[in-house]
Amino acid sequence: DLLLAEKQTDSTYALTQVGGSKDLHAGQFVDRVGVALGLQFPAGAALEQLAATAADCIELPVAVHQGDVSLSGPATAALRKIEAGADPAALAAGVQYALAETFVRMIRNVAAQKEIFDVLLVGGVVSNAYIRRHMIEKLAKRRIRVWIPESRFSPDNAAGCAAYAFRQGESSYE
Repeated sequence: DLLLAEKQTDSTYALTQVGGSKDLHAGQFVDRVGVALGLQFPAGAALEQLAATAADCIELPVAVHQGDVSLSGPATAALRKIEAGADPAALAAGVQYALAETFVRMIRNVAAQKEIFDVLLVGGVVSNAYIRRHMIEKLAKRRIRVWIPESRFSPDNAAGCAAYAFRQGESSYE
């Protein structure tokens, strides 16, 4: 999901969804392909290690329209390539590239429309070193600063969602 965070006068933030996947989430894409490659679920860390051994990168489609993305097409393409006997490491590298490029295009489109120059990335998929580097480099060319916590502080988006929900409900616990 791509959220616009706007600071309010009471120091809280109003969050508005301005983009995201219309079907699969990035973690689902990684896990589906990873499991099909024989990696253990959740597959993110193992897929990243496998991709690091690749001599090549298999191209997968990237589907971005404004802030909306589709990951089911790239996932289906990856699964078909597995069935056709594609090199697992090259396919893992292709998954990383497709996700990184999808995120870059989505952010670039919304940032231009909303005049945004700072982006905070969190969640399990952006703990991937390749995806982080790719996004930082590409977005810097558009003068968009990328803020990413250390990978150990961004293992799973569910943790961030839970923390936000807890903070929103703190006043009801008093």
